[in-house]
Amino acid sequence: MRASSSKLVLSALLALQGLYCIAQKCQNVDQPDPPGMGPLYESSNGRYMTASGVVRILIVFTEVEYTVPANDPTPPEGLAGWPAHQLPTWANGLCDPEEPVGTAVGMFTRYYQEASSGNLLVLGDYLLAPDNGGIFKVQSNSGSVGPGNAIAAVNLALGTSIVTGHGFTSLDDFDRWTLEGTGHGPGEPKLTPSNESPRLWDHVMFIWRNSAGNNGSGYASGGDPGSLLGYGANTHSNFGAHDRMPLDIMRHEFAHLLYGPNSFHTGGGGWNDPDGHYWIQQSGGWSNLGLYGCSIDSWNAWDRQRMGWMAPGQMHEIPAHDATNTNEENGDLDAAEPADAGIYMLRDFVTSGDALRIKLPFIDPMNEFQEWIWVENHQGRNQNDDPFDRWLYEDDLCVIDLEPGLYMYMQIDKDVREATSAAEVYSGYASYLRPFVASGNHDRDSVSIVDPQGCVGWPPSHEPGWQRTAPNPLTGHTDQNLFPLDKDEDDLLKIADHIGISTEYDGTFHENLFWGGHPRHGFRLNGNANLGVGTNPSSASQMSLVGHNATAGNPKDLRRIYLNGLSIAVLEQLPDGSIKVQVRFDDVDVTNDARWCADEIQLNPVATSSGHSLNITNGKTITLDQGRTPTRRNSPITLPDGTKLFCSPTLMRCPSDTWLNMEANSGLVVDNGST
Repeated sequence: MRASSSKLVLSALLALQGLYCIAQKCQNVDQPDPPGMGPLYESSNGRYMTASGVVRILIVFTEVEYTVPANDPTPPEGLAGWPAHQLPTWANGLCDPEEPVGTAVGMFTRYYQEASSGNLLVLGDYLLAPDNGGIFKVQSNSGSVGPGNAIAAVNLALGTSIVTGHGFTSLDDFDRWTLEGTGHGPGEPKLTPSNESPRLWDHVMFIWRNSAGNNGSGYASGGDPGSLLGYGANTHSNFGAHDRMPLDIMRHEFAHLLYGPNSFHTGGGGWNDPDGHYWIQQSGGWSNLGLYGCSIDSWNAWDRQRMGWMAPGQMHEIPAHDATNTNEENGDLDAAEPADAGIYMLRDFVTSGDALRIKLPFIDPMNEFQEWIWVENHQGRNQNDDPFDRWLYEDDLCVIDLEPGLYMYMQIDKDVREATSAAEVYSGYASYLRPFVASGNHDRDSVSIVDPQGCVGWPPSHEPGWQRTAPNPLTGHTDQNLFPLDKDEDDLLKIADHIGISTEYDGTFHENLFWGGHPRHGFRLNGNANLGVGTNPSSASQMSLVGHNATAGNPKDLRRIYLNGLSIAVLEQLPDGSIKVQVRFDDVDVTNDARWCADEIQLNPVATSSGHSLNITNGKTITLDQGRTPTRRNSPITLPDGTKLFCSPTLMRCPSDTWLNMEANSGLVVDNGST
């Protein structure tokens, strides 16, 4: 664990119900996609920005000169990371101006270099003002400023001259691509060298030192901010940074130009999206689109597949290796194909790209959202020395460092990567990736006492503690999701009724910001090494319910749990960090006591040598019970003690073509109104 000199206060976290304060506000300013049919749209082309090749962005550093000095949110001298009337101390650490030999130095350049396996290099250089320490200055009373103000200041200072910190003087250095135009719109191929007329900057990034209400926040837009030095722009972005480099919001917003609109928020990328999410519980996790609610500060294998990012020599979209770690194997597996089962070796994900994706069986993709399970080996910054393979808040006092292991997540839907309609590629709902955590899923209750000495929250009123009351592997709450709680008691679960689990209480307070990641979330030999039908969490499908503040859902929602024979087991962790994994599709043994809660559970005919679809082993018991974690957003039931639950007693169906086998001394308990 890395030391920190101060407590982690929630001003650095999520803005939600007044519990958290905004630090990294996410806003994607969309341009409408072309309607109807057209040419072939492919996600690997990038939405507004090319997803491959070399781009050089133009950066404009600007500060506000307040006509009412008291309105300035920063001290007159500025802050350590960005003194007043100077370039920020990190100006040359943001982007590499030239193509690097090996690993990039600039953090923004390095992030996309590594995320894309070298397919996308985002270079950059900043305009240099002739005075004021090299940054441009805008006068304002309130500090409510934007790109138009910065453009006016640049044009006044430079006219039409291009003067940058590293000596670029031509638009040719910043207009390498035809990003839009007839036949080259969102999702269509981007052309290089540029043949635009009139010429356009590929991307202009405006960064403000002391604009009001704009610290660590910003937006990206697939549109033109106005004529800068005589040229418009294909795309632009706008950020505030009082002190430190706002890398996370920058790479997130730039990712919108690659992936799509706010419906591509996932991995904690935005929990307030009006088009709705696939799940009731808003999801954390990790992704290029992750942000203030994410756990790991890196990309994921879904990102790489979506963009077509393959390393040199890579043969498969999703690479894995054989048991000897010698030959590349196809990591895209289908649980309905017995030949896809086997033993695989996964090298460190962020440095190799190795991963597994397993398509879950028994779902009807014509009428239900398909689901997949992804598996990645994250060794963590302390092992691979990669600055992005860490918890987002790992350097804060109460957060315990990421430890090596398998980190898994569920994908639902969101798999159309090419179509003749842009809407098919770029529509859908948010939070399509949902993390599994090795510590399992549980029902939870809050406790009425708080820890006044804790490191999470605003003193003296800290985050309340939460208790894990009972295991609930099928529908329970996981650390990296927000917990839905009807706080205003209006019998509806809305986006405002969600709380992140920062503190856990088991007689002792554990203030480790669990929703932001904890070592107990990784699957490893010295902890939970298995994911299967009877484990917690389970390899079964998961219930979905599209919505936001609405209760309607979508006709393709999965409203039942499909049991299957999938198991994923850690067999060995090698000294080089590789992890040997066994994948089975015929593992129907329940080898531990299990409590199952869901509106409906469906047993299915798994192909096994015994003929069993589910086998409760000697001395073990499955209990079908009334859950306490919401599976719907309205119509709660009221228990005799007055407790309201947004879920139903469990119904388990065992069709005639299935065989539920009970070994000697095993049990099946049907409790609390279940059937």
